[in-house]
Amino acid sequence: MVHDEIIKTLESWDAKSLISMAQADEDILTTLIHLLDEERFQLRVLAILEELLSLRTNREIYKELFPRLLILLTKDRKTAVKAARVMKVLLLQEPPTKGDLRILLKVMLDTPVEQNDPRWLELADAADKLPPADYRDVENLVLELMKSDNPGLKLVGLKFAKSIPGIRAEDVVREVSYLLNSNNPVIFDKALDLVLEILTSPIPLRMEDVIRYLYSPLKALTESAPDAIITSKAREVFSALVKSAQRYYALRPTEARESARRLRKEGLEYEAVFIEELSGQPHSPVPYGEKTLKMLTEDRSDLPDFLKG
Repeated sequence: MVHDEIIKTLESWDAKSLISMAQADEDILTTLIHLLDEERFQLRVLAILEELLSLRTNREIYKELFPRLLILLTKDRKTAVKAARVMKVLLLQEPPTKGDLRILLKVMLDTPVEQNDPRWLELADAADKLPPADYRDVENLVLELMKSDNPGLKLVGLKFAKSIPGIRAEDVVREVSYLLNSNNPVIFDKALDLVLEILTSPIPLRMEDVIRYLYSPLKALTESAPDAIITSKAREVFSALVKSAQRYYALRPTEARESARRLRKEGLEYEAVFIEELSGQPHSPVPYGEKTLKMLTEDRSDLPDFLKG
């Protein structure tokens, strides 16, 4: 199929035919990738590539496509979001080299976008699905992403951070807590998934840090999340936190006393009482709200007695 015929088919928006032909002929796929250099075709080609790459790609295709997607990620929101979706598919099919990953993270950091711009959220889904790799070469960039004011960038950084031994678990938990205070329901949802993953993963964590940074925002979400779906998920994650903390401190009564003392000294009274009640230690009572008690008693099987109402 000659170049002009591909353009004609693209202009008539016969996407199904183009996908079918590109599957059979790599030259057509390569031509489509080159057409990303022309602004008038970008959105249509990106839509085709998003579907096509999961069916056919290889390292040569990656080399042609990756640098073009980097450029499109810096464009207007509509183009960038579609480019991010294609980049996600590409990276999952053909994992990036360390050098390419470094360039991608640098582009993300250097591209000014609005707080609610969704382009980086698309890439967050790919960050923790990449094959295991040594990410030490990009540790500084990941730390920058983690500490970004943009929630999408922060989320990408946190996803990568889980794979980098040099990044402290306390820093990860603290930054996750900021996402739980976002006003974006999509961020809420992804942050809750991340918290649940942290609680159930072998990542070495100080339970005191988990409670210090996550207890209050999670508890607040169980009663004031933006919608019923987020409320339900927040309750599930908060219950997981309760059960994890109970198991942890049941075997460490001395650490429980010290953790409660430190948290109280920081003015975190609810967090301190939470640990004291979990470990059966005396404390000044702090009342739990009716909604919180109701939530915690929906699954009574393995909750501590003081949370069963």
